[in-house]
Amino acid sequence: KIIFDALEWDTPIFAHVPLILGPDGAKLSKRHGAVSVEVYKQMGYLAEAMRNYLLRLGWSHGNDEIISTEQAIEWFNLENIGKSPARFDFDKLDNVNHHYIKHESDTHLLEQIKTLLSQDHSLETDQQSEKAILDCMDELKQRAKTLKDLADNASLFVKPIPYNFDEKAQKTLEDSSVYDVLNALRVEFGNADENNFTHAYVEKVCRDTADRLKDGKLGKIGMPLRCALTGRGASPSIFKVAALFGKDQSIKRLDFALDTFFSEKNKTASN
Repeated sequence: KIIFDALEWDTPIFAHVPLILGPDGAKLSKRHGAVSVEVYKQMGYLAEAMRNYLLRLGWSHGNDEIISTEQAIEWFNLENIGKSPARFDFDKLDNVNHHYIKHESDTHLLEQIKTLLSQDHSLETDQQSEKAILDCMDELKQRAKTLKDLADNASLFVKPIPYNFDEKAQKTLEDSSVYDVLNALRVEFGNADENNFTHAYVEKVCRDTADRLKDGKLGKIGMPLRCALTGRGASPSIFKVAALFGKDQSIKRLDFALDTFFSEKNKTASN
């Protein structure tokens, strides 16, 4: 203020913005991890979500947690700036980011996914895989807290054979009783009309197989099929996924899983 007075300038109105503390209550610093907005971008957080979350750390508008950029510009005032330090909470940031992912356009998210798949997994999409991702985007969004989650979940449509099996998929497919299930599905898929290999057809095959082999327990069919086709214990609707892969790709993936986990049985059966 002394300098402003000496220069005969109007003194600005100053406002104090409280500190942001790390999850442990200490001043936020590099030892807490990411401190640059560029790093948060690389971690898969949307710009809109970061603006919303950072604004809400030091300022409030009643009980509103989700505040768009337009609302922030309209509502912001100095009176509602907090007086106490706020703690950075990654769980809350994830929840805010998840909200913005769910409400982002599918085509915009696809472009983000393509970039991350190329950078993180050295995978390039094609027309078929992009269509599959878009068709399943609503389900993929539900499971994603960050863009990295979204890209990882979508990568099942891009990764070619051979692909890895996660822990849950391995545990499921190592059960010897799964062999009969996958083999039965392999036969049914082989007899299918390529043009009729739809979501409804795959679901009917699975239900009929469940009635025949597992006392009608569809989960005993759907889970092994999911693990075999995707290498994962979680995915969008496996009936839809199989239909998006198509007959030939679904059969190739079943053969890959059978060869990976039941190669000896396959040799015995072929002999």
